[in-house]
Amino acid sequence: MNIAPPPLWALIGIALIGIAAAVRFITPILVAWFDRTRRRIPKHLHDELVALLSNRAVIDRYAPASAYMSDLDEGERRPAYKAWLSPYARAVRASVKRQPKVPKGQQFHARHQIREASRRVTIRPLTEEESKTIGGTPDPNDTYAIELLYDGHNPADIERLFPAIRSQLGLRVLERTPDDNPSAVTLIASRQPLRDSLETMSAGVEFFTEHPATSPKGLPMAFTSDGVTWSLPTHHTLIFGVTGSGKSGPLLASIYQLSPFIADGSVKIFGIDPRHADVAQFSATDLFERVVTSTEDSIDLINEFHERMEKNIKRGLTSVEPSPSTPWHILIVDEVFALYNALKLRGKPGMSAWTNLQNVLAMGRGCGFFVIMATQFAEQENLKGLRANLVNKIVLRQESAYLNDFILGDGAAENGYDSTALRPATADNGYATAGIGFVKGEAGAPMKVKFAYLSKSDLHEFIAAHTHEEHDVLADLEDLTYRDLDDLDALPDLD
Repeated sequence: MNIAPPPLWALIGIALIGIAAAVRFITPILVAWFDRTRRRIPKHLHDELVALLSNRAVIDRYAPASAYMSDLDEGERRPAYKAWLSPYARAVRASVKRQPKVPKGQQFHARHQIREASRRVTIRPLTEEESKTIGGTPDPNDTYAIELLYDGHNPADIERLFPAIRSQLGLRVLERTPDDNPSAVTLIASRQPLRDSLETMSAGVEFFTEHPATSPKGLPMAFTSDGVTWSLPTHHTLIFGVTGSGKSGPLLASIYQLSPFIADGSVKIFGIDPRHADVAQFSATDLFERVVTSTEDSIDLINEFHERMEKNIKRGLTSVEPSPSTPWHILIVDEVFALYNALKLRGKPGMSAWTNLQNVLAMGRGCGFFVIMATQFAEQENLKGLRANLVNKIVLRQESAYLNDFILGDGAAENGYDSTALRPATADNGYATAGIGFVKGEAGAPMKVKFAYLSKSDLHEFIAAHTHEEHDVLADLEDLTYRDLDDLDALPDLD
């Protein structure tokens, strides 16, 4: 039985339907591929971008729907949205769904709206530098960077999007990265917790109880990721880190661990605190011989400290062992370069005091005179006159790659000792990175540690226990610690 071939018009019709179907289903694949290629990102990150552009809060911030309405000509029919022509089809459909009642005589340009918003948002793999900041080897399928342009908005308005983004993408981590870009904010996003092993470890006053200093020569105050205790060898020491990095940790640990030796007379400590902060709060205690905050008083104290050292040298007291008869003298300076700038403004008396401080660093070790200094501002020129005599170096999070290696040694960052790569301690990460830094003592090579800390209540008890005058210690702590001490405010209370 012969079957007649289908008519030509039917074949043409079938071919046209096939072509139309191919165009309908292949076009979305091609436009998405082209957009991924243009952005140089893999498919899974493009999917994340589309998901982000599907979020109402993000779209309303960058491309509010009202800006994408236009009037139809009289008698003109509203065209179909054709979401499939967009590389962000899901986002277009979501936007259309949010506009169910477009006014009669108007049309909503959803594809144009999403395209404009997409120009303000970037999702990409982490750079090598960004990967360093989160420790370990992040899974590229779960961890990536999000860049949000400010696009003329108040940065605070863009920051308000963070909770919506975290929820939309199902993220466990959404943290700002430290950068100097004035036009955008960059975030690290991850579905998995990102933790340096030290971030999961913490120690408060119980650390000092379990690891008391047995001699003023070594002060236990930190630990490695293996749980090994690290002690600060008592010597000239620099503590360097930005606000909130945890500089208070080693400063307060030094005072706490020295307190038994202060009590028996084998150690005397003095304090200079231009910030009226960490050290100033001890001014009414029996721990310090003297605490000063003004420039004039600082000049007097430095000169007095230097004079005491010279008397010991003249008496032949070298290789001094700490004892009540030959006590060690320790000067603690909080924000040493603020002090330096203040001394410069005092002219000759100020710079004479600075020279005396440098002399203590050069000659004090042999006769039991040491300086522990902290700063959040450091410059190469200022450090040049001090670095050679600062045997102990503690570098917490700071932002200069040059200063990192200048302080810790050439090639330190290259070998993994990179303080610029430490994540900022923020509310988003529970301040888990506060107190993490690198130390370098007489042994030579840097090592990464986390410093134990005193909670606000433990600090209050410690100060109260050493305050014997009629003095409102709690009021001082509220005035100094709770309001002004950025480093302590970055630490959780143990209670």
